[in-house]
Amino acid sequence: MKTREDLDLDCLDCIETDISNAIPWFILSSYAYNVEEDPVISDFVFEKIKKRIVENWDDINHKYKENLDVDIVKGLCYTREYPKHSERGLKHLKEIYYGKDYGRER
Repeated sequence: MKTREDLDLDCLDCIETDISNAIPWFILSSYAYNVEEDPVISDFVFEKIKKRIVENWDDINHKYKENLDVDIVKGLCYTREYPKHSERGLKHLKEIYYGKDYGRER
């Protein structure tokens, strides 16, 4: 089973590979924190994601970018309706990193 630190590192690697990956990471991380109250990445990495999105806004091409604007990213949390697959995507991410039974023992 992987740890949150592993997820932090994989998240940063994913964003370094393609900055557009920062959009789903931002949305899923916001969903985990704000809706499920169970963060999947550290606050440090979340702030780094936000900074990278703002710095590279014009170069980012992702279908969920339309759900955001720079002011939302700069703010404390995501304030719009989450894309309909957010819950399922987050569940899948947690299963990959923490195992299928994650959440059942909580």
